[in-house]
Amino acid sequence: MAGRILIVDDEDHVLLYLSTLLQDHGYDVISSADPVKAFELAKKEQPDLICLDIMMPRKSGVSLYKEFRRDDTLKNTPIAIISGVGSIAYGFQRDFRKHLPDRSIPEPEAFFEKPIDVPDFVKFLESIFSRKDHK
Repeated sequence: MAGRILIVDDEDHVLLYLSTLLQDHGYDVISSADPVKAFELAKKEQPDLICLDIMMPRKSGVSLYKEFRRDDTLKNTPIAIISGVGSIAYGFQRDFRKHLPDRSIPEPEAFFEKPIDVPDFVKFLESIFSRKDHK
């Protein structure tokens, strides 16, 4: 396997789509539809990459992102935001710091709007995992 990826999204069809896409490209996939349980799953499984939705019930993706970045075992794990919020339509990527003003927490490695552009997403994955292979 090329690497282990955790997908956190409350929509089952998105989990299925992304899981299938990632598995078809040789990645080991774990997933959670529950953002509260996702943090513990990430700590247990130690994924190489986290794909995170923003708009979820019970806990927002921004809150979960902060938890990941503040945890000693997960703070260096690359995170890609994959959201229907829309980095273009709503300016989420451009205005990310408005949602996360704590400058000590770095921004995510990437933002992808649903539906994702598969070739761009695959290029991103290749860049993340080629960096990991050289460490």
